[in-house]
Amino acid sequence: MSPHSETERRRFGYYIPRPNGTVDFVVHFDTVSREMQDELHEVTRVIYDVQPILMAFEVVHRNHCDLVACAEAGRERMNNSPNNMVEVSTLMDALVSAIQRLNNFISSATAFLAQTEAHLRSIHGKEAPQVATWTKARRDAHAASFAYRFLYELRNFAQHSSLPLSGLDIDAKREHRHDRLDFRAVLSMYRDGLLSTGYDWNRNVLQEIRDQPEKFDVLPLASAYAHDLRKLCLIAILFQSDRLMRCAGYLDVVKRKIQFEPGALPVVVVGETVSSDLPPSKYEVIPTPQFEWIATNLATHQALAARGE
Repeated sequence: MSPHSETERRRFGYYIPRPNGTVDFVVHFDTVSREMQDELHEVTRVIYDVQPILMAFEVVHRNHCDLVACAEAGRERMNNSPNNMVEVSTLMDALVSAIQRLNNFISSATAFLAQTEAHLRSIHGKEAPQVATWTKARRDAHAASFAYRFLYELRNFAQHSSLPLSGLDIDAKREHRHDRLDFRAVLSMYRDGLLSTGYDWNRNVLQEIRDQPEKFDVLPLASAYAHDLRKLCLIAILFQSDRLMRCAGYLDVVKRKIQFEPGALPVVVVGETVSSDLPPSKYEVIPTPQFEWIATNLATHQALAARGE
């Protein structure tokens, strides 16, 4: 919330965007006390503690969805080609798109891990039990999953050695002689290509790569990695579950008090309005939309985690 003079009068209000591009506004008469203002700031601070963690993971989630969708889009383009043939330029474009999205995914995953650890330390303190719990969960995930270990390491490989995707393998079959070919695109990693670059792989990961088939599909590994990161995100956020519940209840009281219509932006108006037909020039946004974004996305990721996704 923006700082304003402590002597200026504060009142609840809201802005209402209209379809024609105009904005209506409502300002209540009762003054918001200093105590009420301080309580609002204190209770809603949890939004700004949780938001960076959830936003960082949301980038990971969307990049993973883009990677999966990219493979499916490539398959559809090939299956819908007019002569049922795949041009080399189409394959090259599909491969570049897949490399781009895989790079985005593994880079955002590493960023999420680093940012979440730093944010938890900032909120709770470096030696806090919450930080220790999350760090243990991260190490456990790393120890339990080849997908986690490999894709975490692959980000460094991509930066220092080579593109992370070795190839886009195309399988095609037809059920009957005169049917169109049905194409399937596989985002393949080539084991020997990963081993021949001279990159200094982590010793354990190096042996695991050697144990892989000559070609292996990266999409199932990406999905497993995304699942592990989702669980880490939920652990980090649910440290704040009591504060989030308190914030939800508090904002419900504010909604009932202000009685703003759906789609309106609730605010604390600062100072006096120039006239009854002009909107207030100074106001503090009440972070109800941010809280609703957190609640919606948190529920989505809890449901995905429960389904093992």
